[in-house]
Amino acid sequence: MDESYILDVLSNEIKITAANHFALSRAFATLVQLMDVHPELKEDQKAYAIYQAHVSDKAAFPWRELLLDAARHYISLDTLKHQVDALAIAKFNVLHLHISDSESFPLQFKNAPQNKLKAAQWSPYHYYTIEDMVELQTYANQRGVILYLEIDVPGHVYSWGKADQDIVAHCPSYSGNINNVPINPTNEKSYEYLKGILSEIFNSALFTNGNMKISPMIHLGGDEIIASCWREDTIIASYMAQRGMSTSDLWREFHGRVNGIISEITNGNYPYQVYWADSLHNGNPMTEKSIAHFWISINKSDALNKNMYVIQSTHWYLDKMSPDADKSHFVFQDTWMDFYQVDILAGVSDDQKKQVLGGGPCQWGETVTERSIEQHMYPRALAISEVLWSNPSSRAITQTVIDRLGNLNCKLFHAGIKTGTMNPGVVSVIQQSDPTLFLQYNNQWYK
Repeated sequence: MDESYILDVLSNEIKITAANHFALSRAFATLVQLMDVHPELKEDQKAYAIYQAHVSDKAAFPWRELLLDAARHYISLDTLKHQVDALAIAKFNVLHLHISDSESFPLQFKNAPQNKLKAAQWSPYHYYTIEDMVELQTYANQRGVILYLEIDVPGHVYSWGKADQDIVAHCPSYSGNINNVPINPTNEKSYEYLKGILSEIFNSALFTNGNMKISPMIHLGGDEIIASCWREDTIIASYMAQRGMSTSDLWREFHGRVNGIISEITNGNYPYQVYWADSLHNGNPMTEKSIAHFWISINKSDALNKNMYVIQSTHWYLDKMSPDADKSHFVFQDTWMDFYQVDILAGVSDDQKKQVLGGGPCQWGETVTERSIEQHMYPRALAISEVLWSNPSSRAITQTVIDRLGNLNCKLFHAGIKTGTMNPGVVSVIQQSDPTLFLQYNNQWYK
């Protein structure tokens, strides 16, 4: 995707040259950063000065995502749209919606058997329809942001058991942590559910929207598989023993069958499939459209040597008090400095750098709700957005960097995002949140 643009702010006009609406959104984001409150205005007046500038810019990495966890705590559709606005201003271009996990699976389906998964919702009122996701996708696309969903399998499926106990493994000694419960890959019903889920997703406007100018994608999880739970389940253990299989073999078999289901549904026209790197490390069969998502290790050589594309979230976990084991700040808000030091090309040979698409931060949802999530993410995520957009050669935390990110954080605040702060200071009345001042998008602006 070409996100390059040229922006000229002259004394009497603003000129933008952009190849597409994704690039246009990036130019708008830069324009926002050039805006400032006119110092001579009274508090009840609303106008901005825009600094004259010539900017020719492009992204260092084409994939700049933010993961939001909508399974641990439900996030309303309006709040998700609000996050899209923030992503556009910060020049992120992918919203990774983690929509299934051990605690809940709030995506509703119309057909059997997968429609039984409404039992995996937090409540009868906390769910999304496929149509909701299409609406969110359209909203995001208009702002130059790509939406893709994560259906996390074969681990983290305890909530699915609320719909059907036959499709999850049974391991009582691991019952103290519901995250330990994987799918039952030996029961054909598990594949019936998966085929139904993927059919409704792939056959919806999420993947057939003619206005989309991107390749379709889906994240299929593949992390934190508790293999000993499979060994404890007598039915699964018997299945493996009869076939001389290890738990790694069983996972590979499951992965291959899911690939077959996707091929059948799409008539061989695979979408891009993203997997957590655990899946790669197990030796699961990958296609030419498989992407490895690293979250523990920074060493990506196993994927790169297989000519795979990779993305990285290692050391960019927004939910952790100390996201990087090597560097940590006592004050939580200062961890953005650690985020800024992460170099996703470290140790990557020149001829493999093109395989590193980018990456992004993860906002897992165990300890945040939609009322607190924005302050938890921002301004810290802005350090990551700058790294992914510019890949600065120097990672020194200078006053210039602090001022630049602080300015962008203020712009998010003006746009109605409930950000945190980087430094002590005063927010005057005229600087209070006013979403009407920024980026009035509609369905027409990029057509």
